[in-house]
Amino acid sequence: MEDGKIKEFRKLLTTIEANAEQDQLGERDRLLERNRVVYRFMSLKKEVILPTLRTLMKDLDRKGHLTHLYEKTPEKVRFDVQIQTRVPKRGAIEISLHPSEPKVKVEYGWSTGARESEVHPLEDVQGAFVTDRMMHLLRGLIT
Repeated sequence: MEDGKIKEFRKLLTTIEANAEQDQLGERDRLLERNRVVYRFMSLKKEVILPTLRTLMKDLDRKGHLTHLYEKTPEKVRFDVQIQTRVPKRGAIEISLHPSEPKVKVEYGWSTGARESEVHPLEDVQGAFVTDRMMHLLRGLIT
């Protein structure tokens, strides 16, 4: 083989290796970013979501309504409520980390079979945000 062709071949191999290395670094960066988002959500869950839902749960329990709060997964919290009216009405809200975006997903379900879903930036998650989502669920039960 010619020296020129061997050099060209080796240069091509170097380019291939460099591209593979860049792909690995890009994947590593994506995984690190996803882990940061998961950690941020778990911090919000611990510091904002669960304490706010527990406070609302106490108020509902005090008024004689049935509630149940649990973590379905580390990235998903579910709150079930049964409003004690003449005909009891049930609803549920799930607050979770969006599977592919750095956002929070809120899903509602009512005993009527109606369902709703919303997606919000993580920065929106505060006590008032969680309370507003809960009030939306309760309004759906009484209308």
